Amino acid sequence: MRWALLALALLTVTGCGTAPRRAQRPATDMHWPAAAEATRQQWYRGVEQGTAEPVSLSENNLDAALETAAASAGVDLLRTNYLPLLGGTAEIVVQPDEPVKYAEAPTGMTTLLGPLGHDQRPYLVTVVDAQHQPLLMLGWTPHLEGNLGEGIAWQAPGIRSDAIVGQPVIRPALVNDPEARLRHD
Repeated sequence: MRWALLALALLTVTGCGTAPRRAQRPATDMHWPAAAEATRQQWYRGVEQGTAEPVSLSENNLDAALETAAASAGVDLLRTNYLPLLGGTAEIVVQPDEPVKYAEAPTGMTTLLGPLGHDQRPYLVTVVDAQHQPLLMLGWTPHLEGNLGEGIAWQAPGIRSDAIVGQPVIRPALVNDPEARLRHD
């Protein structure tokens, strides 16, 4: 009888066989601005609300595939935070050779996200510069709230990424001539 109670206590403490979950925080040498951290947390909340799916992509398989994909995409994979949710996914932090250029026109993003099935699994990619400051965050959570899914993005001040659709367009004439704004309809 004692063994049964001990086994029950062990299952309760370990989460009854569910996959362990890592802490949701940036690496110790990476400190996100408040708006970037809020974007991360919103993505994590979306993933946690997703419909439960069995893990079909293990942490080891995903890590190996992401290393290969990052090399093919021409970026350094600085960090992955594996999540055993929605079939298995990760938050990814990358550093390209030319971070600002990459953040503004992220060529190779499709290659990088290949192991996650592009839009079949959730992802959160953060592009950082040499000082590990975030320049761009792109995330996706499929099938959120019965819909196709939800995308999320953040860009640092001064970055204007082609990957973010629906940004306001400011004509150069309005920027260069302060009085032009008054004459503009």
